[in-house]
Amino acid sequence: ASICWMSASFRASREMSKALSLDPANPHTLIYQATFYAADNRWDEAERTFARGLTLRPNYWLAHQEFGVILDLQGKYHEALIQFRSASLAAPRNALALKNMGSEYLRLGKIPEALENLNASFTLKQDDNAAEALAEAFRLERKYPEAIDYAQRAVKLNPNDANHCMELGDVYLTAGRFRAEANAAYSQAATTVEEELRTSPKNGPSWMLLAFCRAKAGQAETALTLVAKAESLHADDMDSQLLKVRTLELVGRREDALSAIARCLSRGPTLFQIES
Repeated sequence: ASICWMSASFRASREMSKALSLDPANPHTLIYQATFYAADNRWDEAERTFARGLTLRPNYWLAHQEFGVILDLQGKYHEALIQFRSASLAAPRNALALKNMGSEYLRLGKIPEALENLNASFTLKQDDNAAEALAEAFRLERKYPEAIDYAQRAVKLNPNDANHCMELGDVYLTAGRFRAEANAAYSQAATTVEEELRTSPKNGPSWMLLAFCRAKAGQAETALTLVAKAESLHADDMDSQLLKVRTLELVGRREDALSAIARCLSRGPTLFQIES
């Protein structure tokens, strides 16, 4: 299977190089190439490719947007926020840019700024990801009725996103009065991610999410096996690694969890993010 993946990866890389040799300034191809590098954890190459694209098209909002996503995945949240701001300046009424700005403020612990941008985004477009981010913001503010409302909206808007179900479970659990509902939400998250993995079996972050769901269900050995599988499939983005920390803690592997969180801290997440 790895040989097949490497062969497909080589062909994709060759085709992108060919396209860029014919049109070196094509911003869409550069974005695709940078995303391809990031999927293989080739972060430096991804950043250089985005920088090249933005040198050629400095006001191209989508390049700023996707560059911000790549920086966010690495835990470079301040740099990601700069890119999302640039995307929003280039496209002022773009709901996606506002949502990503709000999410980045949330990671940095700036909840008022997060809510301002997330509410503006949700007003422009009732997007499930914006609803999930609003749920998280209100959860961290301990405003549980609002958090539950937005978490439920996120699931209703897109019931096929396991992260929405997980956030709903986290909200119920943090509120302290809805353990049965929390367990049902985590179970729904597991079912949803299993369905996704049937069609995308090489999605490392989804395997890590499934590991967390299994840990929540008390299936320690299964969870640890799934963590190993996720990491073999490049689940090295910051969100996946923080899920790994939570999973290891849930299954009683405290020392491994501390080692994992130390590695996360060396890569750049904020203290607020770790605490939350």
